[in-house]
Amino acid sequence: MKRFFGFLLFACSLFGNSTHMEIDEHFSSKSALLSMTYLESNSTDITTIISENSKIFTPVSKQNLGYFGKSYIWTKLEIKNTSDTTINLIAFNPRAGMDIVDMYLLKDGKIVAIHKMGDQQLFQNRTLKGRHSSIDFSLQPHESVQLWTMLKNKGTVFAEIVLSERNVFFQKESYELMAIAMFSTVLMILVIYLMFLAKVLNQKLFLMYTGHLFCMVLYYGSINGTIYYVSQGELALLQEFMNYFGITIGLACLWYFDLIFFHLNRIAPKIYKVALAFATLFTFLTLTNFLQQYHPIFTTISKLLPLMGLVIYLYSIAMLVYILSKKLPYAPYYFVGHFVYHSTLLIYVEVIMGKIPETFLTLHVGSMGIIFEGIIITYVMKQMIQKSLLEHQNMEELLMAHSHFLSTGREMAIIIHQWKIPLHRISSIVTYLESLVFKKDIPIKVLNQSLNQMRQSITFMDDTISSFYDFYRKEEETKTFDLSEYIDKLIDMFRPLLESHQIEIHNECPKEFMINSKAHILGHVFLILIQNSIESLSQLERPVRRIAIQCRTIKEHTILTLNDNGKGIEPNKIKQIFLKSIESKKGLGFGLYLAHFLVTKELNGKITAENLPQGVCFKIFI
Repeated sequence: MKRFFGFLLFACSLFGNSTHMEIDEHFSSKSALLSMTYLESNSTDITTIISENSKIFTPVSKQNLGYFGKSYIWTKLEIKNTSDTTINLIAFNPRAGMDIVDMYLLKDGKIVAIHKMGDQQLFQNRTLKGRHSSIDFSLQPHESVQLWTMLKNKGTVFAEIVLSERNVFFQKESYELMAIAMFSTVLMILVIYLMFLAKVLNQKLFLMYTGHLFCMVLYYGSINGTIYYVSQGELALLQEFMNYFGITIGLACLWYFDLIFFHLNRIAPKIYKVALAFATLFTFLTLTNFLQQYHPIFTTISKLLPLMGLVIYLYSIAMLVYILSKKLPYAPYYFVGHFVYHSTLLIYVEVIMGKIPETFLTLHVGSMGIIFEGIIITYVMKQMIQKSLLEHQNMEELLMAHSHFLSTGREMAIIIHQWKIPLHRISSIVTYLESLVFKKDIPIKVLNQSLNQMRQSITFMDDTISSFYDFYRKEEETKTFDLSEYIDKLIDMFRPLLESHQIEIHNECPKEFMINSKAHILGHVFLILIQNSIESLSQLERPVRRIAIQCRTIKEHTILTLNDNGKGIEPNKIKQIFLKSIESKKGLGFGLYLAHFLVTKELNGKITAENLPQGVCFKIFI
């Protein structure tokens, strides 16, 4: 099976591909590798290969093993136990994601053990829980054996055989699995945390980046066989799929995230279009690379994959440089994170290809790179959340100031309306007294009566101001008060305006209905709702115009209801009536966004609206 190493595979293929032999140090102290030969042959029959007819194969050097060969690659290893004790050995291909080999063990020219992967190269055919293709055997003192391996797929890119003592191998295997589990756990925690931050930010775009991280988790899990090992073979197809398409899907998610997050689709449409074209072509070539193992017709097309990988890598770096040069928000963080990710992936592929020695650091550099990138993105998202919270706090403060400004304006309008009658009365009295002064005939009784009437009017005006002051006096803390009495005071303030529009208003709350809340905030909300009802009813010609306010308690919640028999709310706007972007005509819907804000933020409640057969009903849940 041809293994696709990722979109950086081009770098490895440019420098030639390697097939090499690795000997564990514990093994080499007790035995010796007598010889190793690379063979290129069209034959898949081991009996034919080991025959004396040397014309069937040609020795080749590892430097000449091309990416797309035309024949099978065989390796012949001669091994001897140089000690006086029996040693138990294991020979294995450590790359679960690479082209897997068939293995044959020969003693004295006879085959004594076989491990065949089969033509389909299925993961479930692997020993060691799918992580490795392996064969184990024992060597008696001073005994020699031959180990033959064959790469099943023509045109393989990599072959590696490791010899080790069984106990040493399984000890290293346990450490390797622990390391893989550790890095995979960290990556999954990052994915879950990023999804949480994306929800807090309410930006689904970041879910695309978490998709990139998740694909990389599955990709590395497919390379080292962890997916198969953990699932006990149940997810073999997923492992094989991610071997081919993990990097491709991850790249698509990452590019989409960068293009949309930095608005390159708007500020640089050419970059966006070229990226879309490259991603489509890269996906197509990856698909042909997958299909060519079943349909040889795709082999020629898939040869373009390394070149396309080079283009993809260079274009990714070019996009990062462009984003950085434009000084876009958070660009330096993304440049560092993505550059480290690309670099560590390149190093990881070089390690897989045998160009860089295997150590704990180099074997896990890919996982470390994606973890570093995830941490950088997490930091950026936290910065965005803090900025968003600060902006939201400033908006709330501005909205509260706007609320008090609007309330003051409404107060003045109502006060002016209520003062018209006493002012007109005082003006009439003054005019009448002036006429008496002109006639020089002012009866004491008439003068006292006029003065008393003027005092009554002034007292009424003073009471009006006092009631508004008491009603709108801001109290930060909550308190327990009689809601029915409070609503009566509110209705009294609106009474002249209601009478002028011939609107009836009824307080249907039970007497001494006690509630613990912020009175001034609740007053603002009712002021908005009553004003809306007045505006709606004043535009209708109805014999009876009516507003009703009701109160009731259900369990621990208080439900306040205000309904009228006006024209109601348009059905297509009923669900968005509390949104800031909804505007109204002639006062309808006035301040409902503000009412919703006050109820939800200041009273920790909920407000809803629903149409009645005639009119509308607002419900406040506290």
